[in-house]
Amino acid sequence: MRIDVHKRSPILANKMGGFSGPAIFPVALRMVYQVRRAVNIPIIGMGGITTGDDAVEMLLAGADAVAVGTAAMLDPSAPINIIDGIEKYMIENNFKTIKRITGSILRLGGKKMGYREEFIEFMLKSDVLKFGEFVTKSGRNTPYFINTETICLEASYEAG
Repeated sequence: MRIDVHKRSPILANKMGGFSGPAIFPVALRMVYQVRRAVNIPIIGMGGITTGDDAVEMLLAGADAVAVGTAAMLDPSAPINIIDGIEKYMIENNFKTIKRITGSILRLGGKKMGYREEFIEFMLKSDVLKFGEFVTKSGRNTPYFINTETICLEASYEAG
């Protein structure tokens, strides 16, 4: 939204407008990444793509295709330059098809990681979750151990 300070009225006819261009790119990229992790349907990545590298980032995050808006309005040759940038990336990194790029940061050992797997991996790396043979205070055997001391120390460190 913008307001004309002299007329004391909104500048845009609809009062409010959309958010576009390079500033929206990180948000759009995150959304593509999260949607790809949640569903397996075609995704068009759009929002702030201005370079070939931006387009490749969208593809790596999980987009099947990309759309260019604001950049094309500002520079009619932008879509061609972006395609050239994607082709250059593919040659430099030995990708034969766009499909091979799509979502490749999500793959771990050839498969996508879901929220659960990503959370468990984080817990293991941060020394909060351990697997092995443990006995609870009540005497029950368990194949895992959650190190609550690590959780409490990290929480107090972040808060302090």
